Amino acid sequence: MAVLNSMFIPKVTSGWTLTKKIVLSVGLASFLTFPPFAYFTVKIIQNSITGSYIDKTVAISQLLDSGVRDFADFSNRDRLWDVLQKTLWLNPDLLWIDVNKQSDGKLRTVVSSKPDHIGGTGSPANQLSLTDDTTIHEIIDTETGRQLKLVSPVHVGKQIVGTFELSVTLETVDRQVEKTVLFTVSGYLALLAIFFVFLFINLRLTVVRPVRELN
Repeated sequence: MAVLNSMFIPKVTSGWTLTKKIVLSVGLASFLTFPPFAYFTVKIIQNSITGSYIDKTVAISQLLDSGVRDFADFSNRDRLWDVLQKTLWLNPDLLWIDVNKQSDGKLRTVVSSKPDHIGGTGSPANQLSLTDDTTIHEIIDTETGRQLKLVSPVHVGKQIVGTFELSVTLETVDRQVEKTVLFTVSGYLALLAIFFVFLFINLRLTVVRPVRELN
């Protein structure tokens, strides 16, 4: 702390009281520790809220999977289309949903809420989900903001017959993160200001005044 004081407060005139020196030193230390505190706070909040959205999207994919009762359900494109539209209506953050099915040795999109996806070949993540019977997710940056892509297998009994691919906008997540971070940082700064005032008054009463009385 002495080194920092010599660097940032090279000259201290007689007009500076001991109280002001201590408060300034504490303020300097707080200023230096604030950036890492803010960074880790943002990361923790962002990961927590994003994690809740990932869990929600996984739950949606599991609900879609549970609605496929047999091969007839999975082959009924009109029924699948209705299910997708209802799911999108109930979940405004969902951008689109693809239903992918194995055809001629390739995984192709047979039903989608985006017509231009129909007939397209499934991404490598879809093939991996189909092969390993696992749910895969990734967060990507786009021109319109961050998006969550999630791929999950479709089951008929114990057989894997295809995949669901869901795309979710994280715009709501980012807005929540901004509000929460603003509230957290504002609260931290307010508490810091109160602490400085308390420290200043306390030092005046317990240090400066007794020293003056001795003189």
